[in-house]
Amino acid sequence: CGNATRCMGRWAQAFLQQSTVEFKTAAGKVIATVEGDNVTSRLDFVHPKPKWIFSENHRAALVNTGVPHVVVNVGKIEEAKDDWRAIKRWRFHPDSGLTGANVTFLEIVSPTQFKTVTFERGVEGFTLACGTGVLAAAAIGLIEEKSGSDADVSAPGGRLRVHFYKDFHGATLSGPARLVFRTAVGEEILK
Repeated sequence: CGNATRCMGRWAQAFLQQSTVEFKTAAGKVIATVEGDNVTSRLDFVHPKPKWIFSENHRAALVNTGVPHVVVNVGKIEEAKDDWRAIKRWRFHPDSGLTGANVTFLEIVSPTQFKTVTFERGVEGFTLACGTGVLAAAAIGLIEEKSGSDADVSAPGGRLRVHFYKDFHGATLSGPARLVFRTAVGEEILK
């Protein structure tokens, strides 16, 4: 979970008083850095290499940014969200493997500004913000627009900034993350 990496950075700052934390995930090493309200995760394992796939005369890109996403470039996200047959078709596309993929809709606003929303596997519904979906949408938008390595991406839950390193080998995901509650169990774990 891309956004969870940023949340881990906020947690380390709030509970461990560390503005930078390094940790490992199943996908690879992450370095999260906190500056004010903003948390940036450096994800060196992200190497989006799109595989173009087709279904009923539509083209999409299968890309893995820690988890697989089928990125579908659409005219308007709101119209695409209502096409449940297409969502199911992309979610379980044969190229996406046995467990399928998240379906991420991409709307290009400008060469470096995109809107996105992700239908997440496991949740089996649209979520407010999917960090790996934002990375996948940004990669495909920048590749299709041939517009460099930086993008601003709006999801229903907010805006994130994406930067890809040379040749899309590694990325950063930046945006706000805030502590919304504490639990007695969480406090006990820290003792």
